[in-house]
Amino acid sequence: MDSHYSLVVQTPLDDDHSMKTWTIDTDYTRQKLNEAWRNYKHKLYETFVEDEDPSLVKEVAPRNIPLEDWHKFVDYCNTDKFKAMSERNKMNREQQIMPSSLGRTSIAIASEQASFGERYSESRDYKGRLLYAYS
Repeated sequence: MDSHYSLVVQTPLDDDHSMKTWTIDTDYTRQKLNEAWRNYKHKLYETFVEDEDPSLVKEVAPRNIPLEDWHKFVDYCNTDKFKAMSERNKMNREQQIMPSSLGRTSIAIASEQASFGERYSESRDYKGRLLYAYS
């Protein structure tokens, strides 16, 4: 089954009663929503939960977050599983020798695509390390 879907939306135009057709890439939309949600949770964690006493943090939820959901979030952020994953990801980020602005595309794929003149451009940072960026 094809995992790529498009949503076609038609809206009326004001001038002559004709319809304008919009195609929405649902995979791209889902990816951007997931990214925004992940960033929002990270900001909540950094702002309210990180290095704080969980019992104090749970007393007052941030605006627009139900108290029950806030308690679940704080509890999750204080599990051993979450802390281990967080620590592992910190170590992995510190070990990166080649910074990337490619999102989920790997350096290997970008390098191959750049060699064929596709959508990525090569440049170097101030230390001379090879960088790939969207063209």
